[in-house]
Amino acid sequence: MTALTITHGNGGSNGRGGGVLVDANAQLTMNNVRVTGNAIPDGDPARGGGVANFGALTLNQCVISQNLAASLSGDATSGGGLFQGGGSGTLTIRNSTIGQNTAQGGEAGRGQGGGLFLQVESGPVSISGSTFAGNRAMGGSATSGGGDVGDAFGGGVYQESGAGSLTIVNSTFSGNQAVGGLNGVETAFRLGVRPLQQREGGATPRAAAFSWRGASRPRSSTTPSPATLPSSGSRAGPPRAAAWPPGTARARRPRGCGTR
Repeated sequence: MTALTITHGNGGSNGRGGGVLVDANAQLTMNNVRVTGNAIPDGDPARGGGVANFGALTLNQCVISQNLAASLSGDATSGGGLFQGGGSGTLTIRNSTIGQNTAQGGEAGRGQGGGLFLQVESGPVSISGSTFAGNRAMGGSATSGGGDVGDAFGGGVYQESGAGSLTIVNSTFSGNQAVGGLNGVETAFRLGVRPLQQREGGATPRAAAFSWRGASRPRSSTTPSPATLPSSGSRAGPPRAAAWPPGTARARRPRGCGTR
């Protein structure tokens, strides 16, 4: 498949692949293909608003953007842009952009993997020279009468415990978010940083590049970790060589001090 645009697809209640579905034992290579503006608006559950892979899939210089996966009441939603299913073959992503996709949990349901979701027992995934930006995992809100709300995990990428290996090389994760349901739990993950949890309604979402489940981090991930966040209650100055945030007052050197 080369030089195509796939848009306005609807995965329907089947809930697999709003734009593209690669079935088990199938093989597909996509070159310079745009998968944009597709949706699974009422999946049961929803998996892969843009692309769902249960076979072997290769993306070269592709754009997976502005796709939506949303589930019915109480269901978890997995993979706003891409879903790597259990029992699948390989998924290879080269020089591609995965951006502005959304995984929206159903009422009180979980949203996970705004850009990419890796299911348990899925095949290996390799990502190189690619960008994950502006993707969102959104937990479902509680009913009007109150009750539980949905968690959110992995604005950029979510890897379930027991999923296949994940390798990331020379890639960028920027502006991805994982936000819990309204007035509920906000859970944000960053690569190499412990999860942050907050139980305050209306909290500002934190950037969430990547998350995983299980006892260990992805063993083959080669993306460098950011600096460790300061512990609760501690104060730390701005990082070296970083610009001062807008509105931050800087101390002026008193007149007469220093050399001229």
